[in-house]
Amino acid sequence: MELGLALSALVAAGREPASITSLACLVEPAAFMAILRRYLKDPKTPRPFAHNLAWTMISLARRWVRLDPVSIGELDELRKCLGDQRNRLTEKNRRLLNTLDDPAVRAKLLVLPDRLANWAERAPPARAIIMQIAVAIAILQNAPLRIAILVAGRHTSRRGEERPSPHLRAPAESNCSR
Repeated sequence: MELGLALSALVAAGREPASITSLACLVEPAAFMAILRRYLKDPKTPRPFAHNLAWTMISLARRWVRLDPVSIGELDELRKCLGDQRNRLTEKNRRLLNTLDDPAVRAKLLVLPDRLANWAERAPPARAIIMQIAVAIAILQNAPLRIAILVAGRHTSRRGEERPSPHLRAPAESNCSR
């Protein structure tokens, strides 16, 4: 996903798509900077994603493109232009999580899947959708998955003989905990 976004950013910066012929094209210093500039909130503040993307591209340069140490050092110097990476929650996310400090709110969240499932039994027209939401919330309360993995549907399967039960498979490359 990150490499796809890097490619899109490079094309959006004016690079001709046909000129991008290998992974090495992404880690040329000019391309590297053009990609990172795409993820600046303003000229001084990078989005957190820009830091992650920079590290991914440097890793790509080191492991796959096999750039020499001097070129890796040059990319690392460009990465440092982003400044220090924040290792804290955004204010918006902090406020949201602080609401869970209230035991009553936390209790409501924990019983929400059961309440939705009970409601689904009494609401025939929307039964399936409400039940899907209830199951999704219950899964997310117990497993740190990306919502995209949960809703994609291609990672589900049924196991068992007579009464197959659904199982969720999260492939290692999906990087579910990020």
